[in-house]
Amino acid sequence: MSIKDRAENLQADVRDSAQKIWLAGLGAMTMAGEEGNKLFRQLVERGEEFERGQTGTTGAPVDAVKNRLGDARDRVEDVWARFENNFSERFTSLFQKVGVPTRDEISDLSERVDQLMDAINKMNAASASANPPAVVPTTTPVVAPAADDAKEDA
Repeated sequence: MSIKDRAENLQADVRDSAQKIWLAGLGAMTMAGEEGNKLFRQLVERGEEFERGQTGTTGAPVDAVKNRLGDARDRVEDVWARFENNFSERFTSLFQKVGVPTRDEISDLSERVDQLMDAINKMNAASASANPPAVVPTTTPVVAPAADDAKEDA
């Protein structure tokens, strides 16, 4: 197997591994998002139930509760945003600790491999043109001229 083939195989293996890890991270984030969204929906439903139960009372308590619910919703959204950010940072940190290259690092490595392959190809081309294959003379048996040829020469 040539160096080029080995480099291409290594590049493909690194790319595949990074892609699988990236997809696992996206899957984990999606699962966390689904659970967070489910919790948020449950809170909204309970708030709606509470609001429906308060329809016979004066508007002031309902308005106060609506304001508090709006504040609570804002806090939940803020907590959720921080959770997503922390999750992303920890996932990235974990990848760095394990030694998984980032997308940019893989891209840089791919460029470097391409540059090395170009340099190798140029060296091989230069070597081939500097050292052309030796021409091996073909040997043909020397045959004595025929008697008729010898007379013509004389």
